[in-house]
Amino acid sequence: MSEEQTQKFKAAVIGCGRIGSGQDLHSPSLGVYSHCEAFHVCQSTDLVAVCDPNADALEKCQNRWNSPMAFTSVEDLLATSNPEIVSICAPDREHAPVARLVLEAPSTRCVILEKPLAATLQEALEIVEIADRMGIPLLVNYTRRYCDSHRQLRDFVQGGGLGRFISISGIYTKGIFHNGTHWIDLLHFLGEEIQTIHAAGAVDYYDEDPTLSFSFQTRSGALGVLQGFPKDVCTVFEAEFRGELGRVRILDSGAEFEWWHITDSPDYAGHRVFRRTNGFTGGLADAVLHLVEDAISCIESHSQPICSGRDALKAMAVATAAKRSFEEKMGIVL
Repeated sequence: MSEEQTQKFKAAVIGCGRIGSGQDLHSPSLGVYSHCEAFHVCQSTDLVAVCDPNADALEKCQNRWNSPMAFTSVEDLLATSNPEIVSICAPDREHAPVARLVLEAPSTRCVILEKPLAATLQEALEIVEIADRMGIPLLVNYTRRYCDSHRQLRDFVQGGGLGRFISISGIYTKGIFHNGTHWIDLLHFLGEEIQTIHAAGAVDYYDEDPTLSFSFQTRSGALGVLQGFPKDVCTVFEAEFRGELGRVRILDSGAEFEWWHITDSPDYAGHRVFRRTNGFTGGLADAVLHLVEDAISCIESHSQPICSGRDALKAMAVATAAKRSFEEKMGIVL
């Protein structure tokens, strides 16, 4: 085997919370779902360092993944461990300042950033522009793009499986930027882009991030509504896409799909109705492992990320328009 085939890239994780280190303990059915485990499992990476200002979380993470180095300072991590691939799993408000440090570090060859890109659209744009200027691939973890089930759904939809979209609906929790952009990015991934938006109100806030409800129209003409749901009631992520040929519902954050096709009614002559049918199943297994594998491909093959900073910027722009519509009590055209 050649040296190139056996090369391992030095990886580091900044942020030792659930998505950084511990989600796998809570959700074994999701497979490889934390960044630390993805680097641990991937044959092309060595997890050389972890970082968190919380000493207890840092110690638990280092011990669990047997990381040779642990830091409470991002600057110390970058200067001492010289990582080539860095996952940023810090709180949302810290994404932009941490990303600037990582992108400017001489050892950095690829950056993986948890969603959203930043706390504001302007900060997000600055991060994308820095990555472009430095020639460093910037990947953003909008998880469903890295799930085989959702990629299959995207191919089905873009191949005309549902026909032209007529109406779209969804529900989510925990902030229009934090989780709402997940839903918006899924819409973009399936090939639909929001053109006009009108926010109705906020059910609560995730830190300072409003969980908004809004109506919208896509560039293809489909009408839709995205509803916020109170985080204290339950955590929910659902979507339904209705087209000329049928509909699909995404339930349980994407773990389950339900399918209908449009056919002649068996009871009413001349009527066409939705009838439940079989289709491929949902699932989120090994999403972050696929994300890390995509990072390797970007470095070795100079391929474009499955979810790039530019993709994430589009979701941020829609969320920003929704927030502006809410604050100014007016419709927005993107």
